[in-house]
Amino acid sequence: MSATGAGVDAVRATEPEVIVRQAITGYDDVAKLHQVDLRLGPGIHLLVGPNGSGKTTLFRAIAGVLPLWSGEVEVRQGRSRASIGYVGHRPALSPQLTVTQDLEFWSRVIGVPERSRDAAVRRVLDRLDLHGLADTLTRSLSRGQTQRVAIAKALVGDPAVLLLDEPLTGVDAVTADRVRSDLTRLADDGRVVIISSHELAELSGLRADVVAIRDGRIVVHESLAEITGEHALHRSWLRVRASPQAADWVQAEGYRLRHVERHSFEVYAEGPDDIAKLVAGLVGAGHSVYLVAPVRDGLTELLLSFSDHELEANGAHLD
Repeated sequence: MSATGAGVDAVRATEPEVIVRQAITGYDDVAKLHQVDLRLGPGIHLLVGPNGSGKTTLFRAIAGVLPLWSGEVEVRQGRSRASIGYVGHRPALSPQLTVTQDLEFWSRVIGVPERSRDAAVRRVLDRLDLHGLADTLTRSLSRGQTQRVAIAKALVGDPAVLLLDEPLTGVDAVTADRVRSDLTRLADDGRVVIISSHELAELSGLRADVVAIRDGRIVVHESLAEITGEHALHRSWLRVRASPQAADWVQAEGYRLRHVERHSFEVYAEGPDDIAKLVAGLVGAGHSVYLVAPVRDGLTELLLSFSDHELEANGAHLD
């Protein structure tokens, strides 16, 4: 092996990874994960799925909160990081402490050496631009500020892996954009960032991949860009604004319609070719078409398309 090749391998060996092998677990003797295999490297990973799909179970198994019945979860730490950072759906901050005091207290709890604690706190305040809140009591923080401080708290130990449960719930649009920027920087720094969330539209702008789970099994693992591109105009409901009576023509052609009004309706299309055929047909029949747009973003459309037929058709994504 050449010296260059050895150097590349050495760098790759230090990259953090989360590896799930044949994981089975659940609650009260009812399995919620079924032989799940998953490998996640540096970057942002969105863990999504319908209620009861096993999403929370997998998230808790990766976090080490829920023991496995069989299989393995391995967290390979990169650099000198020694822990997993976890941000729950309801961040646990001490209301009687200031932001700085809470971060200092947590640094002691997780075993940051005393000589390094002040530097660790300053580092996370710098990283998330929180110095303006350093002396604020945590009970006075807004929901968005609380989320950002909770992320800072999870970073005090400089973890390689960051797990966030619903980080954008209840957060205003400006703060959501700031949190997305924070998470992007953390991922660019080489961390594995895993987000479990129902706020799909808010997460669609991230550079991320999507791990979709159904009935305790991974059914899709693709980049968010691929999913939103593929599913935004693939087997989706479209909103159409057109001249009056256009809906009558569309219905006569055999399309499924809903929410029909005088100048607008929603129509189910099978893909780009079907959409082109629909628009050409409307124009050819003398109708004006003002708007054709997906009703939902591609990620939401994907989750709503989890029918047994589609899971069979996409068997390549199954465990």
